[in-house]
Amino acid sequence: MEHKLEGEDLKCKECGEELIEIGVKSRKEIIKYVPAKLIVEEHIIYSYACKACEKETGESNIISTEAPKTIFYNSMASHELVAHTLTLKYQHAVPLYRQETYFDMMGATLSRQTLSNWTMAAAKALEPIYNHMKKNC
Repeated sequence: MEHKLEGEDLKCKECGEELIEIGVKSRKEIIKYVPAKLIVEEHIIYSYACKACEKETGESNIISTEAPKTIFYNSMASHELVAHTLTLKYQHAVPLYRQETYFDMMGATLSRQTLSNWTMAAAKALEPIYNHMKKNC
């Protein structure tokens, strides 16, 4: 962000002439905190049929678009949410009962059981990577 004079402030208070920029006085970095938020993305998957093929052969050629793939089949959990949950649990030592209230404050009702299931499913999904890393140490 640049803080510059504009309009009437650019006129000298002594003589009224326009002030000329002569350089940067200083720079200041400020670290801001932006609270976390959850966003719900609704994905709508469409199907398409070829009416010409259906008319000619009697069978429809049906094609559907693909839904985004997530780590758990048919789950509302995004990759980012699962990673955040695991980071809170293992790096920051936040137990699941506290994560439950944390997510509740953000407007998402995620039970401890759900968070626990995600943790166990993530361990199973990431096991091949763990085994590969362990083998190469």
